[in-house]
Amino acid sequence: MSINRLAKGFIVTASLAPASTSFVQSPQTKENDTNPTGIASSVVYTIDNQPSKIQLLIENPVKDAIRAVLKNKAKLFKLIEKFAEKKIRTELEKRFSKYIEPVLRDLLDEYSAFGWSDVQNKLYKSLKKSGLSDSSAKAMPHWTTIAIKAIY
Repeated sequence: MSINRLAKGFIVTASLAPASTSFVQSPQTKENDTNPTGIASSVVYTIDNQPSKIQLLIENPVKDAIRAVLKNKAKLFKLIEKFAEKKIRTELEKRFSKYIEPVLRDLLDEYSAFGWSDVQNKLYKSLKKSGLSDSSAKAMPHWTTIAIKAIY
């Protein structure tokens, strides 16, 4: 690509951006007090040197699903047996209150936003500490995460 063509592309791109508008995201993101399932984030921007603020609400379905599981553990165990097998359900039930439930509660309490991979990774680390083999410690969080998604 020639320098001349690159410069033209830069000029076209720069001309498309509004000259007097700049966006600055607020560094504070916190849980919304009125809606515990979402995250409130403020975006501060200026147009013609007049600051404005927009409040954004981002839903967190992962948190909602975890809350549903903690309210109805029996449904989680039934789904794990349905998706995986009875052996995995039995192993999960043995370890749930000591290794899984604390991780789920910790995610709800300490993190404002997280995804399914975070849930699965934290469950894996916790179950690995319980003495499970590596393959079992990977399988149980996998099926648990799938069951949690299905509950919600």
